Amino acid sequence: MQQLNQEHSNSSKIRSTTESYNGSSIYNRKTGQLMYSWSQSLDEIDLTVPVQSDLKSKDQCKVLIESKRLSVRFLESSEQSTEKTNLKQEEKSKEENSQDLKPNELKKVEHWTTRFDHQLAHSIRKSTAYWTLEPGCCLRIFLEKEQQRWWNRFLSNESKLDFDKLEKTVPYDQLSNEEQNVIQKLAYQQIDKLTK
Repeated sequence: MQQLNQEHSNSSKIRSTTESYNGSSIYNRKTGQLMYSWSQSLDEIDLTVPVQSDLKSKDQCKVLIESKRLSVRFLESSEQSTEKTNLKQEEKSKEENSQDLKPNELKKVEHWTTRFDHQLAHSIRKSTAYWTLEPGCCLRIFLEKEQQRWWNRFLSNESKLDFDKLEKTVPYDQLSNEEQNVIQKLAYQQIDKLTK
């Protein structure tokens, strides 16, 4: 977890965009690249993780969702000169039956890259969590909070958000029947006072 604090920066501004509404956007300090954005309502977290344009299949993603932990990995490929590959193969083992590559040819090398693997700030309901890939664009992860509450950070090692800047409103239709009845009663009382 220490590594994320050193390599990634939490945007201190609470943005009103969909990707970071009442949440934050996390950037890599070294490259300035967006690592992920998260937004929240009282009972849900929506996470958006940008992906490379050549990431087109769910088979190129490994997402592990636990009640207090989240891990996201991507299969990335790069072209590597066979000159380097041949040297590595020779060093690795001369005993293996490996097909010799012609010098200076390009070979596609695939490896799994971890975007993050960290503790969540609070618990989520693992059974209702799901993710979807928008090929070449982003990975979206939808999490339901274990308790209705505003989170001041998504991962336990992020900087805390300023609660005073959060828009802490809940749409009327998301309130319980009891809460809706109280609001209706207060509205009726207010109208009654104004008409007298």
